[in-house]
Amino acid sequence: MLGQLGLFMVGEPTTRWPQIKSQTIPCTEVAAALPTVDEGSTTWFHPASAHCGRSQLLCEAVPDSQGVPFSSSQSIKSLRSLPLLQHLIDELVLEAVDRVFETVLSSLAIVILHCTCCSPGLGRQPAEAIACQSRNRREFSEEATRLSMGIHLIEATLLLLFLTTIAVPWAGRIGLPTEILLVFGSLALSLLPGLPPLILDPTVVFTLFLPPILFAAAYFTSWRDFKQNRRPIFLLAFGLVLFTTTLVAVAVRALGLGVSWPVAFLLGAIVSPPDASAATAVIRKLGVPRRLVTIIEGESLVNDATALVAYRFALVAIVTGSFSLSAAILRFVVVASGGAAVGLLVAVCGIFIVRRLKDSLAETTLTLVTSFAAYILAEHWGFSGVISTVVGGLYYGRKIPMVTSAETRITAEASWGTVLFIINGLVFTLIGLQMPAVMAGLESYSWRQLIVYGATISVVVIAVRFIWVFPAAYLPRKLFPSIARKDPLPPWGVVTALGWAGMRGIVSLAAALSIPLTLPSGEAFPSRPLLIFLTYVVILVTLVIPATTLPWLMRWLDIKDGGENRRDEAVARLALAEAVVREIDSLKRVSQFPAELLQNTSRRYKRRLQTIQSNLEPTAFSPLFDEDQTLRRLTRILLVAERKELVSLRQKAVIHDEIFFQLSRELDIEETRLRGQRI
Repeated sequence: MLGQLGLFMVGEPTTRWPQIKSQTIPCTEVAAALPTVDEGSTTWFHPASAHCGRSQLLCEAVPDSQGVPFSSSQSIKSLRSLPLLQHLIDELVLEAVDRVFETVLSSLAIVILHCTCCSPGLGRQPAEAIACQSRNRREFSEEATRLSMGIHLIEATLLLLFLTTIAVPWAGRIGLPTEILLVFGSLALSLLPGLPPLILDPTVVFTLFLPPILFAAAYFTSWRDFKQNRRPIFLLAFGLVLFTTTLVAVAVRALGLGVSWPVAFLLGAIVSPPDASAATAVIRKLGVPRRLVTIIEGESLVNDATALVAYRFALVAIVTGSFSLSAAILRFVVVASGGAAVGLLVAVCGIFIVRRLKDSLAETTLTLVTSFAAYILAEHWGFSGVISTVVGGLYYGRKIPMVTSAETRITAEASWGTVLFIINGLVFTLIGLQMPAVMAGLESYSWRQLIVYGATISVVVIAVRFIWVFPAAYLPRKLFPSIARKDPLPPWGVVTALGWAGMRGIVSLAAALSIPLTLPSGEAFPSRPLLIFLTYVVILVTLVIPATTLPWLMRWLDIKDGGENRRDEAVARLALAEAVVREIDSLKRVSQFPAELLQNTSRRYKRRLQTIQSNLEPTAFSPLFDEDQTLRRLTRILLVAERKELVSLRQKAVIHDEIFFQLSRELDIEETRLRGQRI
């Protein structure tokens, strides 16, 4: 173990030392951690460096001409008589028996990273040495505690991710969004005894978690639907976000929480943006009009940018103590336009590189890198990283399908789904681990006060959405008849469902975790624990109550799918089948393929074309469609038989594992195609 630490390689052959000869390894914490140090131990160290504070008191593996000689061939028996080495060996042996893993990691990291050495020796008064040893002993203990906390954090994170993973199928069966499970999981995690308090670096959250979330949301956004519904989307994404921010700030001040207006506006900006993922996870299973889904997703895409820009302005007001509306509007225009330009530039450069990679793994990795590059570069240049990431995702969503291979698109979809799932789990884990520290900062509030504050802010957030959506839906059509002619009044039930779908999620949580720990002056950030607590309560309430009642509300309001998706799918498949038949007819004229093969292929696709056409007819039953579904069920049964035989061949060692994985992938692709094909 001593050899692993690299401190004392006594009794070892000198041939094992050449890689250490040019290095000197600090032994600061080793000396500082010992309760007593014998004066004779100074003979081990370089006399010229034996001074406290910024010294480089070093253990030389091979002495130089100025150091005190230390024979590498000296026996371990003779060295045991030296008090410092005796104590070191005893301590390491005991720790190895008790906690080998943590001890080795902690000691090695501290020895490498710190080189402040304090030991009584030449030029040092004993009192100074004792004080220096005491200070470094505390630092050693704190570093070891932090490393141990890191180990516990990893274990807790993996545990919650595991529990979330196995709970996802159960959530799907009962129709609950995964986010609800994550909220309850983080709540349970915060109540577990023995977990270390966690204070997360706020700058990490935005930079590490937000770019992939925003980029993926923008990537899958339909630009055509977004443009067609831009008026209701912008009314919600800009108007409702600012309206919610303002009224939440007013409510916070009315509650008498003792916070300033900028801090109140900061909380309003944090809880103002709804998260579309939880809402759409519920309503897509129920079958709702496509426009409702488009508006909810479009709102979520843009309102994140609005809320986070307002969040930054509130932080500036807290730091500077002043706020100018005209300056804020001008600043918003600058950061928004600059962010859009940076995002477009990064995306164009990314697509340029993707065209030349010709490797699915490299192309998939580049899409992830692009999301971070768009955010970080925009923030570095003083623009909005959120808007930059959204613009980059929109551009990628339009261009990637045309410049990448099928393998890349399949790999990217699977990889991004996994990344987003892990990010959701990590963010909710972090809030769970931070809650003990947050609650410790709320000792001046009673439980009754906290419940009243959290319930009040949650009710305001839910009510404000209803107050906004009905006038926003009906007033423009009353005031401007041209809007009513192009876009008739929506049913009141759809507007009600839109108002009830304002669930908060990961963006609000990430924003709360990103609140700075201190102000530039060094003072603690005002009311930070209270802001995080209220955000968590709002997320919990707006997720659980609407998500569990939205299916009942949809059925009561008789909101049903208009069949747009199924109709569009049938039209698209019909066009694809017709394109295949035309291509086969053109190939018959050039005689590139055998005529019989082309004839059989053409007959199969014409049969497919007739089946698709039957889906566009208003009849309740189609024999061709029923025949097609029966054929698919038969194909799935045959795929199962193929897979069983493939597994048997592998178990009997008839085929190599490489061939097994290759054929298994082909069967996976075929099975996925069958399951995803509805028409």
